[in-house]
This record gives sequence, C-alpha cells and structure tokens, in this order.
Amino acid sequence: MTAPSVARTSWLARGTRLAIVTAASLALSVCGEPPTGLRTEADGLARLAFQPELRPADRPLFQNANVGIDKVYLVIRASDGTIVFERVVDFPAGQDAVEIVADVPVHGESERFSAQFELRNGTTTIFRGTQEVVARPGRNAPTQTTVALNFVGPGATAVSVAVTPSTSTLLAGALTTLTANASDAAGAVIVNALFSWSSSDPTIATVSPTGSVTAGTRRGTATITASTLSGISGNANVAVTLPAARVVVESPASLAGRVGSTLAAPFTVRVVASDDVPVSGTVVNFAALASGAQVGSATATTDAAGRASTTMTLGGALNAQLFTATVTGLAPVTLSVDATVGLPDAIAAVNAPPASETIGRALPQPFTVRVTDRFGNPVPNVSVA
Repeated sequence: MTAPSVARTSWLARGTRLAIVTAASLALSVCGEPPTGLRTEADGLARLAFQPELRPADRPLFQNANVGIDKVYLVIRASDGTIVFERVVDFPAGQDAVEIVADVPVHGESERFSAQFELRNGTTTIFRGTQEVVARPGRNAPTQTTVALNFVGPGATAVSVAVTPSTSTLLAGALTTLTANASDAAGAVIVNALFSWSSSDPTIATVSPTGSVTAGTRRGTATITASTLSGISGNANVAVTLPAARVVVESPASLAGRVGSTLAAPFTVRVVASDDVPVSGTVVNFAALASGAQVGSATATTDAAGRASTTMTLGGALNAQLFTATVTGLAPVTLSVDATVGLPDAIAAVNAPPASETIGRALPQPFTVRVTDRFGNPVPNVSVA
C-alpha cells in the first residue's frame, strides 16, 4: 500500500504474518499511512495500520478446539519498555479481517518498537507473540515478516493427555462422548484445558469439537485424538460394528421325521450384518406353525459365530410342517419339515365278520383291519397276523 509522505512524519508499511507454533497461522498484513490531522513538523508521529486477517485454512484449528478467537490485543512498546499504544479490538465471528490503527511517536530518523500480539477468547489469552518493527522517516517499501505465536491458554503447561474411555465399541450410527484430561509436570489435572479433536478415519467415526463421537456406516476402528493447542495429545480407539441385517437358515433344506418325534437335527439360523459378518448377542424368536408342533426354546441368543438354534418336535399332521425364526426388525425365515407316519399304535376292524356262520362256509366279505399311529394316521406295510 503506497501512502504520501508528510514532512517530519515517519510511517510504517509492513506486512506481518502471525504463525501459531505447532498449530496453524494467522495472517496479519500491515500497511502505513500518514496520521490524520498532522500539520507541523513537530508532530513526529508514525501511523501503523495493522490488519489481522484469519485465513480460511486456519479456521479448523479453532473450530476443532471449540474455541473462538473473538478479540485481538495489540500493545506497542518503545525500546525502553514504555507503552506507546495499547488496544483490544473485536474479531467478529464470520469476519476474516479487522484493522488496528496506531499513531506512535518516533524520535530521530528511525526507532525500534516491540509489537506484542495476543489472540483472545473473551478475556482469556490463547496465543501470544512479539515482533520488532522499525519506523523510519519517508517512504518504507512494504515487507513481509512472521510473528511466532505461542500457545499460552489453558493447557499450555500440559505434559500428558488421557482420553477416556480408552476403548469403545459402537453400532453404526451410535453416539458416545469421550473425555480428555491434561496433566502438568506435577501430575495435576489442568482445569478447562483446550483440546483439538480429530479422527484417524472419519468414514468409520467422526468426533465433534467437544469430544462427541458418531459411528459411521463402515466397520473398523478409528483412533480419536485429543490434542492441546501446544501439541500434547492422547488417544482412544473406537471400534464400529454393523447391526444385524438378515437371518439365514443353516439347517438342511430337506428334513423329515415321524409325526410326534423330536428331530435329531436342530433348527439353526445365523444372523449376519450387511457385510456378511456374524452378529453375536442377537435374540432370535422361534415358533412352530403346525398344530401340535413345538420348539424346544422359544428364544435363543446368537453366539460368537452368529448362530442360534432350537429343537423341533413335530405335530400329528402328515406332510409339510413349518417352523419360523424371527429377529425384531428383520424379515423372518421359515423351515419346512416333511412329517411322515408314526409307528403302529392301534389296530381296529374296518368290517367285522358275522356273529355266527356255518362251518366250512366262506364269509361273505373279508375280515379287514386298519393299523394307525398314535395320531390316527394310517400306517402302511404292517404285517398283521
């Protein structure tokens, strides 16, 4: 920025970049122009116009740490330590730049000043840095310098960070909250320490600036890191699992047994997630649909392989008998068992011979009997004597 010269008045035209050590940077451009109202050579003032500018790339640092920089403090001291300018200006949310204009007295042809910058959240100083500036009479070509800003806010004295719980397991879409604590060299917990939160894999789990973790829709483990703004960090592992997606029948497709009998082979199902990985700990409800049929256990919980099973006892009806397995929220599955006739249990005459008949004379119709199982089903191929 070019400014007109004024007799006996020096001004500064400098570009200054504030770099936050180990974290990010805050760009601060500085230009100079003659102070308003100077009319005589005796004034001996220089106008320093500072314009702190927060770059869009730097905002995530403060967003991830859940801390806003809402004020910029500038104090300028002469070489003897005398404060020649001091001011706090607002840095409004959503605004990228502010301007601070400082009129400072200059003695001689040039003078060195110490400019101290502070980034604040309310009255709390978060970062602080100092840079020397030189004011000379006449024109000064714009230059660029870098001011190192050190983190001095809550947590600056931390030597360790612990995140609890250190391990968590979440279903996809579930939430949990992690807590970070910073400790100083004496082992004392630092109150209100500031942390920046991050996830090693946001597709597995994301984390908010307050440590709230949301599981994604992909199976895996993400490392959640809480770091102080000076770079001291601690980790926690969050494993994400997928919920049950479907029930699969693992019993043989063709099963058969005598009516009334308990089958040797159980009704076995497997519960899996959308990626076909078994889901343990899922309650499966079993039921028999045929009259008189029963299951050994109406409910069972899947094991580590995702399996659950129950015994089946057939009812008295012949042919197909259905058994079902259901998991809340999922489509049920069915198993059909072919029920065959039971063992002979009773014999009864179908047509009885006459009460008396002439000896040696053939009966008018044969003597017929019917053999049945205990459910009344006819039993074929039985030898009757």
